[in-house]
Amino acid sequence: MSTSFLERNWGVSETIAFLTISSVIPVIATATTYALLSLIFTDTTFLTQVKISGLASIIAGFTVAFKQITPEYQVRLFGGMFGFRINSLPVVFSMVASPFLMIFGKTSSSVLLTFGIFVSWIYLRFYKRNGDIRGDLSEAFSFSSFFPESLQPIVKYISNIVYRFSIKFKIIPVPSDYITLDSMELGFNLDNQDLDNNEEDDFETNVESERRKNLAIKDLEIHMSNMSKDSSD
Repeated sequence: MSTSFLERNWGVSETIAFLTISSVIPVIATATTYALLSLIFTDTTFLTQVKISGLASIIAGFTVAFKQITPEYQVRLFGGMFGFRINSLPVVFSMVASPFLMIFGKTSSSVLLTFGIFVSWIYLRFYKRNGDIRGDLSEAFSFSSFFPESLQPIVKYISNIVYRFSIKFKIIPVPSDYITLDSMELGFNLDNQDLDNNEEDDFETNVESERRKNLAIKDLEIHMSNMSKDSSD
């Protein structure tokens, strides 16, 4: 069901690419982590007695994808006694799943889950294409949005430092039409870096409006296509 949901919104090829990235890269990162731990502590059990499976990272990737696509959808559990928005799903999932995995001795799966969330967010944030748009630089999908509001200012400050470092050393791509701002959410045109603050604000607003318009058009096309299929059936 989760895969079908992504296919309806992204298409088959993009869904396959996302599932591949959210499963393979976290496994490599987890294996590298345990290899480093083995070297640091000179303990071969980190390599010989640890089993790594990509399922945890794929499930974690789904939670990030749902957060991006339907952030305002409400999930109700136990007859409505407990509920949360899909926007909070990655945090809720990690807070519930990680302790259980640790209790049952599945430490590697807990590490894999964390890498799955992080890698999936990086791909959707900076790499995945939506038509002519690459990534999702909206504030609603910023790294700080994964945390409670009380922690978001601190997380945003740290993530901005990491972001500037990553851009400087070309760890992540710089969109050709933008240059980073302290907010990390939007940018201004590289050909006109001397815009005053008011002009920057206007440009940022236009960029975000255009991005949301393009995504809304795409969602409408998918909805109309699904309605056409249902009527033909």
